Amino acid sequence: MFIIGAIIFAVFLLSDVTEVKTKEKVSEKNYGYYARHQPEKDEINHS
Repeated sequence: MFIIGAIIFAVFLLSDVTEVKTKEKVSEKNYGYYARHQPEKDEINHS
């Protein structure tokens, strides 16, 4: 039972570390898909 608990805990730690790493990649300069597909500032109609 200890081995099964240790495996589950190791999987939890690995998933936690990968989540933190992916959050670090997303910054204010990198918004991903949606930032690349927004209209340019001069294309937006100001009414």
